[in-house]
Formats: sequence, C-alpha cells, structure tokens
Amino acid sequence: MVELVDTLIDPSLDFGMVGKPFPAKVATKQDTAVKEPVHSEVVKQEVSSEQVEPSPSDDAEVTGKETESSDVYARIKNLSLPEKQKLARYGKRTVRQLLIRDPNKNLHRLVVGNPDVGLDEITEYSAYPGLSKEAIEFIAQNRTWLASRQLVFNLVRNPSTPVELAVRLVPRLGPNEWRWLARPGAVREPIAAAARRQIIEGSLS
Repeated sequence: MVELVDTLIDPSLDFGMVGKPFPAKVATKQDTAVKEPVHSEVVKQEVSSEQVEPSPSDDAEVTGKETESSDVYARIKNLSLPEKQKLARYGKRTVRQLLIRDPNKNLHRLVVGNPDVGLDEITEYSAYPGLSKEAIEFIAQNRTWLASRQLVFNLVRNPSTPVELAVRLVPRLGPNEWRWLARPGAVREPIAAAARRQIIEGSLS
C-alpha cells in the first residue's frame, strides 16, 4: 500500500516544507474577478444555425479524464485512514479532488492545507456544500485567498459555512453580490439581512 500511496503524491513537492507554514499563492487580477451571480431570468441569445460538431479529440480527452478519475478512486477508496491522510497532505490534484468529497470530513482540512493547492482549486472547493467547517475556517484565515471576491461569494453562499463567519464576510463583497444575497430564500436569513444592510449603507454613502 505504501508504494501505491507514493505513486499518487506529487513528485515535485518539497518535503523540506513539511511541518512549516507555506506561502500562499498570490492572487492575480483574473483570480480576483467576480463571476456575475446567476439570475433567474433567461437571457435570450441568437444562436447560429450552423452547429459545430465536437471533434473526436475533444471526446477522447474528456473520456480520458473520466477514466483517470475513476481509476484513482478505485485505487484509494480502500486505503487505510493514515494512507488517505498522507494523500490529502501531499497528493496530486486528481487525488485531492476526490478526497475533498470523502465522507471522512477530517480529510478536508488536510486537503485545503496541501502546499500544492492554488487559488483556482481552493475557489472550487469553497463552493462544495459538503465541505467541513474546519476546512472552511482554514480557507477564511488566508488573506490572499480572501482577496478573491468569487471565493468569498462561494463561502457566503455555502450552507456549510458557519453563519457568523458568512456574515463577517458579506462586507467584502459588492453591490451585485449583495443584491443576489438579499433575494428571498437565496441564503440563510442572517446573511440576507447583512446583505440588505450593506445595500442600505451603500445608498446612504
């Protein structure tokens, strides 16, 4: 089993950093750009009558990725907890994407603390509704990651984020996100109320 675990660990990882804090990756303008919240209205667009058929190479690439993910899952699902913990700390991205959804939520905190995790990946995880409270709190402590409004928006909307934490994050967002959050039933009421307060304060300033 040890050899199997080693094959799923990123070979470029510097194990000299084990046990030491690792520098967070700097957010770029592209990372910090906020995706427009999805509205209920359907935007009508003109669609060309000419349909572009997907190329065989595209299909092969998608199939290849699905096969790789299934193969990795089959290899790690029966590993012991210590082996899964090692993979969560040092595993490759394909492995991390599986372990972040593992029923054992103790692994989630180890995955987001993996020194090879980047902002794009952590933003993806921040939207996962099954993410553990410990993992969410770890993400929210990273100031570099919080520079991404999309990540913050994901955390605020995530039902697993503690309400108190979500409310504290609301002021980091902007008018578009506040209006989305203030909609009836969009999020838990204390969060919606915090968004409405921001809208009112913004209109008075």
